[in-house]
Amino acid sequence: MIREIRGVVLLMLIVPPLAAAAQATAAVVPVVPNTQWPITQITDQYFSAVAGSPRVSGSNVVWHGHDGNDLEIFMYDGSTTQQLTNNDYMDTAPTVSGSNVVWHGDHNGQDREIFLYDGSTTTRITNNNTNDVEAEISGSNIVWRNSTGDRIFHYDGTTTTEISSGGGQDPQVDGSTAAWQNLDGADSDIFHRNLSTGVTTRITNNGYNDDLVVVSGSRLAWRGNVSIPDRRIFGYDGVSVREIATLNNNNPAIAISGSTVAWTDEDVFLYDFITDTTTQITNTPGLDAGSVQISGSNIVWHGFDGNDREIFLYDGQTITQITDNAVNDVRPQIDGSVIVWNVGDSIFVAVPEPTSLSLLAFAGFIVLKKKGRRRLFS
Repeated sequence: MIREIRGVVLLMLIVPPLAAAAQATAAVVPVVPNTQWPITQITDQYFSAVAGSPRVSGSNVVWHGHDGNDLEIFMYDGSTTQQLTNNDYMDTAPTVSGSNVVWHGDHNGQDREIFLYDGSTTTRITNNNTNDVEAEISGSNIVWRNSTGDRIFHYDGTTTTEISSGGGQDPQVDGSTAAWQNLDGADSDIFHRNLSTGVTTRITNNGYNDDLVVVSGSRLAWRGNVSIPDRRIFGYDGVSVREIATLNNNNPAIAISGSTVAWTDEDVFLYDFITDTTTQITNTPGLDAGSVQISGSNIVWHGFDGNDREIFLYDGQTITQITDNAVNDVRPQIDGSVIVWNVGDSIFVAVPEPTSLSLLAFAGFIVLKKKGRRRLFS
């Protein structure tokens, strides 16, 4: 039985002086064709009509797809696909951490509830008459938004705690850290919570909207909508707030992993918290990059190649064009060396050949050619 309790929330306002954004240096990064990343289509023609944006953790890829009646949750483990749900209502928006998968389902046809699959058993986490949505998971920690007053909740594997009493949006979690944007009636500010200690910290307090927050350990990054058209990227290193960049594009994609922030501003940029340096990775005027994601030293995004959108990977030295076809490849996700993305409503995965990197970098995920799997590229 899951108890829902109101957490004790300690607010500490942090208003440090902002450091000026570092000047970006342009990196001359060669683009090479894909010779080491075989591509596998993991949804077949039957599911392709409505396969949702995939998420990946290790070798596990999850998505929602149509089973002929409604939307259900599916997981691919590197070799086989398993249908995790089979019911008469819509299950959507899954995310994954290891073998744990969380999603929301329209359980009674009137509101959405949060469900957790732990590798063997599915548990209903919420049970109320309002919508619970925007679930994210890291290990055993799950956060989500409840539509009644936009409250943010945390489930630690045993207990559910309310961590924001109202105005919360877009909760994120990594390890024992949660972050979200919170409306205070005038604008939205960024909040951070240490899930181990139960301490909540207000990171920003200004006269404009802060949003698109991402989290990795104690570090955060987000967009600050200072004015129109003044949009900037800010970061928090666990101690103070710093300005990272001024944007030309109002709608960046932002990602963070460890001490590195990646974002798109027509081109792809990287910022290092430790060295306080910014590097421009691509230089393709007019060929907008989007949907950037990062895992360790690997960064993926979709970019326009002059004909359509393709998937690109930067490994710290070289840019590899993962796809080269006549269709739009979009919305990539990456964890370690595993990349997944959409082509239309179908889902594809790329993992490097075992000869191209060590088993340690592989994180135990070795992809073999599977009979009956269609490989688009060799």
